[in-house]
Amino acid sequence: MDKSIITLIETNRDEAFKHLYGALYNKIFSAKRYKDLNVEDKVDIFHDALLTFTLKVEDGSISEVKNIEAWFSGVCKNNFYNKIKSEIKATKAQEEFQERNSDEPTTYYEEVRSVFKVMRESLDEGCVELLTHYFVNGLDFDEIAERMNYTRSYVKNKKSRCLKRLKSLVKNKSL
Repeated sequence: MDKSIITLIETNRDEAFKHLYGALYNKIFSAKRYKDLNVEDKVDIFHDALLTFTLKVEDGSISEVKNIEAWFSGVCKNNFYNKIKSEIKATKAQEEFQERNSDEPTTYYEEVRSVFKVMRESLDEGCVELLTHYFVNGLDFDEIAERMNYTRSYVKNKKSRCLKRLKSLVKNKSL
């Protein structure tokens, strides 16, 4: 399957995607770690893996992979754990907002709007774009680097600097 699926991706993507879905989707998502995941999230995770796989076929870097099934399983697992981490971060942020302003009648969404207003008004365009990709779109450093034409390490460092600056601005504005 491994070499033939790469050829099939290059010649007939629709057929290759059908084949990969048929051969891998149920195998991957039968693992216990995915038992509480809804179908939409499973499909999103698998689509992300398909997109990554297709891009790697196009740039020729997937030819080094010996076992495509194991590769897909690993990518899906990483995507799943990244999704969980994002949800935990969002929950913690919401709890922190609520704790910080429990005496004030503002809602979480008003807090978020205030933070975004400060971000748009006070940070440079690059920071706004990067933080939006990271927090709103849920992209990882590699995806952001690709979209913004930066290296992964630059994105990671810039995100840290932008976030530090935003936190300072929000704190000073006493939101």
